[in-house]
Amino acid sequence: MLMKEYLKNERGFVLPLVLLVMVVLSVLFVSMFTLTEANTNQVVVQENNLRGYYMARSGIEIAHAALMTEDSDPSYHLQIDRFIDESSDGSLTDELSLPEDDPMSDIEIEVSVVDSEVKIYATSTLRSNGAKQDLALFINTSNYNDTRWSNQ
Repeated sequence: MLMKEYLKNERGFVLPLVLLVMVVLSVLFVSMFTLTEANTNQVVVQENNLRGYYMARSGIEIAHAALMTEDSDPSYHLQIDRFIDESSDGSLTDELSLPEDDPMSDIEIEVSVVDSEVKIYATSTLRSNGAKQDLALFINTSNYNDTRWSNQ
C-alpha cells in the first residue's frame, strides 16, 4: 500500500522536469552558437584567401599587359621580346599596392625567363591580416598565346 501511495505522489515532479528541459535547451543553444561562430570564421578565412588570390592575379595581369605592349625600338615587336633578349637569366622585380586610391594589398611581382617560358610570379599580402597568396603565369616564348596558370 505504501508503494502505491508513493507512486501516485506527484508533488515536486515538475521542478526536476523543467530543470532537465532547461539543461537540454541550453546545451542545444550553446552548440548552435558555437557552430555559427565557426562558420563565420571560416567564411572570413575564405574571403581573405579569395581576396589575396584576385589581388595577385591583378598584379600578374598588370605585368602581362605591360609586357604585351609595343616596344618603341623597331627591332623589337613587343616589350616581352626585349625582356627575353635582355634578361640573360636575370629577373625583374616590382612592388605595387592595389587598389591605388585605397590600398588593401601589397603585391610583389617577379618576371623571369625559366626554360622556354616567361614566368610572372606575384605574391599578394593583405594589409588587414597579413594573409599571403601567390600565383604564377607562364608564357611560352615561341607562342605568346600559350599561357598557363599555376598556384605555387
